[in-house]
Amino acid sequence: MKEFNVEQLIERQLHLLMDFPRTNRYRDLFAEFWRKPDRVRERVVPLWNLSRSTLWRNWEVSEDDIPSCVLKLIPKGELFARMFCREAYAVPRLWRELHQDKALLIVDHWIRQVELTPPVLVRRSDGTWGKRDGFHRLGISLMCQPDPIPIWFEQAQEVDSNLPQSTNCRGSLRRIDFQCRKQSMRCAIREREIAFTTCGRLGDASRC
Repeated sequence: MKEFNVEQLIERQLHLLMDFPRTNRYRDLFAEFWRKPDRVRERVVPLWNLSRSTLWRNWEVSEDDIPSCVLKLIPKGELFARMFCREAYAVPRLWRELHQDKALLIVDHWIRQVELTPPVLVRRSDGTWGKRDGFHRLGISLMCQPDPIPIWFEQAQEVDSNLPQSTNCRGSLRRIDFQCRKQSMRCAIREREIAFTTCGRLGDASRC
């Protein structure tokens, strides 16, 4: 199996985040989709890579937590009802919470039929479901995806056992000692976001 080149991955991600807003493609996507939920529902079809081997791409998920994750298929109504800070996922507030660059990059991926790994949730002590990683993927998929939505759950023994479990998850888990290098990647991305974004509420929204 081909080895991951972490340095190239970091360089590619930084390149996307820094250069994408300056492209004609970005301007076209902004004009067509930004704060236009009807257009998003009409044109965007979420595509998911359900392989466990892609879970490491959720940067907020520890490598040690990956084996406990279980993929569930959740009806949108139940997902919205049980989310912590669920009002952040409702239109029109969702458009205020989304980071513009990230949201349009996800839209671009799905229009080009690029699969993304599903969001990762955890069960909170109050019984609600909190986002571990994937706020933008979850928000956009709630807007436009037919039922159900695939969700990875950490510590899945705490999730209702009667929820349907996906049987389409293929691919073996690669155990790579990756966490320190992922942390460096997260720091580099966040430094760029702090310098580039004017969305002061991004941090609060992304933790909801």
